[in-house]
Amino acid sequence: MGRGTDPGTLRPVTDGLDATRFPGSAQYEAHQRARAEHLHTDLAKALQERSEAWDDLNALADDDDDTGVDHPVNVQVVTVCRNLAEIYQDLALAESAFSHEYEAEAGNFTRAGYRFAEHGQLGYAAE
Repeated sequence: MGRGTDPGTLRPVTDGLDATRFPGSAQYEAHQRARAEHLHTDLAKALQERSEAWDDLNALADDDDDTGVDHPVNVQVVTVCRNLAEIYQDLALAESAFSHEYEAEAGNFTRAGYRFAEHGQLGYAAE
């Protein structure tokens, strides 16, 4: 039996190639999950940050007339939107089966971030 063909022998290069060459194989599916796992962790954290930013924004709308683009809460919302757009773009590349949904979400957050950056909370609410 040739070198590296014994059962249980690690084949990091070949296994890595199999993980990207054969869609549907166990190696491919494991590779895809591992590739996107950190992105899903980042997404969960970013969605929590979005929830907190929206809560701050809603409180600001009730209590403060100065909701311009330079307001710290507005800057926080812009940052959150841009971060979510980037994560969704990365997910679209990592999980092609869901790329349309991820790209749509990335577009939504890109547009929202742009509107908040250009107009602040009041400008966004008026559109």
